[in-house]
Amino acid sequence: MKEGLVFDLLNFKEKDFKDIKAKLENDVLDLENKIKEIKKTNKELHVENKDQQELVNKLLYRYVPKKCDPIDDAVATFINSYPEKEGMKILFLRESTGVYRFGKRRV
Repeated sequence: MKEGLVFDLLNFKEKDFKDIKAKLENDVLDLENKIKEIKKTNKELHVENKDQQELVNKLLYRYVPKKCDPIDDAVATFINSYPEKEGMKILFLRESTGVYRFGKRRV
């Protein structure tokens, strides 16, 4: 059995080595191209995810006014157009028509 294996190895032609080397080089190039594609897709998904997160934040930090209340509508317009509304740690809460709570303070 050992003699057969040794014989096979000795008869392995240089052309076979070149073929295997060429195939491995092609496989490496294919893998490198796939890695580049994955990195590109990852960057695109990261940008898309960031855009979607910004949209969620805009929708999440949105004051919805009570219908048929012009004062509440004005408050909503002010809060929703406030440039740093995402950073607001205290919320406006409507208690009744024209009466709001901003944190612990009634306004």
